[in-house]
Amino acid sequence: SFWLLFRESPVQLPRMIQMISYYRLVLDYLILLGVALLLGLWVRGVLVHRKAANKNINFLPIIFSVMALTLLWIVPLFYPPDSVIKGILPPKPLIIAHRGASMLAPENTLASAKLAARLGVYGLETDIHISSDGKPFLLHDDTFVRTTDVKAIFPDRATDRAEYFTLKEATRLNAGKWFVERDPYKTISDGQVSSSQIEEYLLQTIPTLEDELNIIRQNHLAFIFDSKQPPSDQKYAQSFFDICLSEIHEAEIDSQVWFLADMDPSELIRSTAPEIKLAFSVNYQTPPAADELKANGYQIVNSEYGLSKDWI
Repeated sequence: SFWLLFRESPVQLPRMIQMISYYRLVLDYLILLGVALLLGLWVRGVLVHRKAANKNINFLPIIFSVMALTLLWIVPLFYPPDSVIKGILPPKPLIIAHRGASMLAPENTLASAKLAARLGVYGLETDIHISSDGKPFLLHDDTFVRTTDVKAIFPDRATDRAEYFTLKEATRLNAGKWFVERDPYKTISDGQVSSSQIEEYLLQTIPTLEDELNIIRQNHLAFIFDSKQPPSDQKYAQSFFDICLSEIHEAEIDSQVWFLADMDPSELIRSTAPEIKLAFSVNYQTPPAADELKANGYQIVNSEYGLSKDWI
């Protein structure tokens, strides 16, 4: 099972190592206890054997065991767990709400974005697609199947790519009912969602990028997003990037925007909207040099968990 996991997603191996290092606050004690038990059994066996042979007690196994346990005990002083910070504590991390408050409200809806803003987050993260008539809207998946009632509204087109729907068609879909029915994070059953919120969620539709930008502006939030490139045969596949950049720039929130972009379009963003903060998605296996990112105007790194401490 682990071989299959690591083959399909190699980043899971360094993530697992990092997880183990984080939980060393517990694991170190279990390892120490286990080693102490094994050494105790070994010393006991040696002493019993020597006594049975009428030999004098040999203190070397005892001394060795004490030294081994002492060395294990002091290892954390030189190699602390990842959950331990030496020196002055840094500032608390700033919270970016992933697809809005997506454990308390249906993801990538206005209800989710507004709730996150009320909870005092630093910024919002979302995902942008473009409709067949050139209007950017919010959705994470390639299709509407998981998070809408598309099977009931458009049964013959349910599994079609979201980019093949017009905006009018997309906004006919209910984008909140699934969350209430499935309660994916058990937050409704746990009482973390009120009855009035449930009523609101049942009325949610697919929001436009413009809707999200209005919330960003009104609440002075940071904004980071994933651009979901449409299929090559979609009418706006080639102009998708330009349309998104133009709409975001026209919203007059450039200083609040973290624009995830590869090296190629970075110059266009800098020339069009110099106040936008360029962000680069880093793959843990082939992270670029920091100097290369700085030379291309990047200010933010959107990283995988697997990045080494040295690279960071």
